[in-house]
Amino acid sequence: MLFPALALALLQTPPAADAALVPPALLLRWRTVTSEVARTGDAGLVEELRTLLAELGDEPAELERLAQTWRRTAAGAKPARGARTAVARRIERELPALVAELEELAGERQLALARCILVLDHDEPGANALLGRARDAEGAWLAPEELAWKDGARALAEHEREVRALDFEHERGASDNPALRALGGGSFVRAHGLELHAALPPETLTRILDQTLRAAAFSRALLGGKVTAPVLAARRVYVLLDSPDAFETVLAEARTVGRMSAEAEEEIRRHDFHSFPDPRGWSTLRWRPETDFAAFLLWELAPTWLGADAQPCLAAGHVNSVCLRFLGTSLPLIAWREVEAAGAAAQRTLAAQDPHRREALWRATRRSFLGTRAWMVRAVRAGTDPPWSRAMLDHAGKIVGENLLKTTLVCELLHVEGRLDELCAATRARTDVPAAMEAALGSPLPEFEARWRRWLDPQRRVGVRARLEAEPAASAGPGPFDAALRALNQARANAHKGAPLEIPLVALDAELARGAALHARYLAQNPDLQTAWPGAHEEYAGRPGFSAEGALSASRSLLSYGTTPEGAIEEWLATFYHRLPLLDPGLFGVGFAAEDGVVVADVHSLVLDPARDHVALWPMDDARDVPRAFHPEQPNPVPGSDMAALGFPVSVQLYFVEPTRRVTLELELWQGEPESGARVACHVLSPDAPLFTGLVPRNAWALVPERWLDARTRYTAVARFGGETRRWSFTTAK
Repeated sequence: MLFPALALALLQTPPAADAALVPPALLLRWRTVTSEVARTGDAGLVEELRTLLAELGDEPAELERLAQTWRRTAAGAKPARGARTAVARRIERELPALVAELEELAGERQLALARCILVLDHDEPGANALLGRARDAEGAWLAPEELAWKDGARALAEHEREVRALDFEHERGASDNPALRALGGGSFVRAHGLELHAALPPETLTRILDQTLRAAAFSRALLGGKVTAPVLAARRVYVLLDSPDAFETVLAEARTVGRMSAEAEEEIRRHDFHSFPDPRGWSTLRWRPETDFAAFLLWELAPTWLGADAQPCLAAGHVNSVCLRFLGTSLPLIAWREVEAAGAAAQRTLAAQDPHRREALWRATRRSFLGTRAWMVRAVRAGTDPPWSRAMLDHAGKIVGENLLKTTLVCELLHVEGRLDELCAATRARTDVPAAMEAALGSPLPEFEARWRRWLDPQRRVGVRARLEAEPAASAGPGPFDAALRALNQARANAHKGAPLEIPLVALDAELARGAALHARYLAQNPDLQTAWPGAHEEYAGRPGFSAEGALSASRSLLSYGTTPEGAIEEWLATFYHRLPLLDPGLFGVGFAAEDGVVVADVHSLVLDPARDHVALWPMDDARDVPRAFHPEQPNPVPGSDMAALGFPVSVQLYFVEPTRRVTLELELWQGEPESGARVACHVLSPDAPLFTGLVPRNAWALVPERWLDARTRYTAVARFGGETRRWSFTTAK
């Protein structure tokens, strides 16, 4: 990973042009260090050290001449094993002489040298102390603003944990809604003034309502600092349709019985609205996935606590942040095709990356908070992130593409700093929005954005020495997670046999790995939580090792204990819940970490919506040496059963371009062939009839044999869905 802007971020005040900060002999020694860095092939660090030499007072013309040589050296470098570590040791030896020069300086020149030193080693005590930085509870040196951000992030993570644990009292019953009666009837669920009607299963309808209320409570907590469930002053009623075809029926019913005007109907059809208000007092929503229903309802309810006159950039950024972070989907007002068109130019900012990954990362911003953050971090490092003022428009529907991503992450900082409510109040109905924002912030927008960039990319503050040690050269040998990554990619290719994946290979992602490492450390320090569900996928602020980044990773990761990362892949593939994200065709980035027997893999943060339909089968057709047993997991997908006695699960996962598509699937497992063998007694897991209702994966079916499969035996599975039949066989291990 390159960090060309690190020096510029720390070296905010250059020394006087006519006086170097250090003697010429020291400058020569740091030129030598830069030459050694060039031989590692890291052009980004070379540029960073060239900037550092300029700040120390080296001669510009000579530096430019040397820079050309260093660039050529880096471009042709073939570093030996351990080359980066050797340079890191050289920096460690040279640094004391630079630190000693601090005593020879005073005032701004002394502070400028201290900033230079932190570019090289962010842990150097003397330079940190001079710049007013202090150690936190974990021993990291942080500036006052960073300490405040850490406290704010801790509070935000605690709010999220509290909100996810909220329960609600419900009223339920048969629906008397006329539109729903036209579809054959259904049920309703009501809580806190929000009332939903649908022909969906009652538990699904309740889950949508609860997630909406929890997301609303999280939104309110980010504004007011306290977790409270919203209570709507006036009842809000919504009809949620359970199929795409139902829309025409209810629209016709509204026209003929509900007195909808012809003009209103024509507008709904012309704009292909996904919802419409019924004149009789409710709104009808087209069928969509559960999380999108919740996101739509959140956006509808948010003005009751944000205010109807809140600035659109604050309202859109805030709600999109809550949707991405809490619901795993995006602001519902934005059609993705519009976002892609608006962001076409922005995609050029990642031109140096692999084109598959570039496209994947952009598409992942729709449903992933970390995808949004990863995209914007890269834009910031390239200097191509848009000014926040471009998002200060008069309607939320106009805020798309990178402007939406930018205001989303700006609002995330305002959440961390506890200032969003203050800014909403100060900018209501103001026409000169940038001026109003500056007045409320107490600083010019460029100054605020500089602070936002420091917050967004904390890795830019990691010193050169640490990065040389942490990021070994490609020739230094296999990494600790290479075998696990190969096993994951092989399993995905096998599950989608005969239908190549859109993103051919999942890649290791450094940002995800950092969060996973923090959560692995947390679980290693809190072994009593390792087998708790859902406690193992959370972090508690009072526990050792807690971090906001680790808490976010916890909710997006798979966990395993007492094995290697490669062994964890094998174990997860022998489960039901943990298998599913590994075989998702949209997965393109993963973060692995391991510490003291704890393996963490973030496999939910960088995932695409499918660009074409997919079918994932496991075990694969003609597989050999398939394990015979189910690997126990939490939660238990077959409540009340002894998981250690269950057989290896057989699963089918369907992925559709049209997210509202639903099918009925029948799955059978036979010992031998269906024509001559015996049907295997299995527990049936399906989206429509889950055995554990607390976790219901969409479009995933499985058979879990009631006992271990027989050794060295051929089995055949048959799946029938949507007029299609899939038949495949596998053979078990001894």
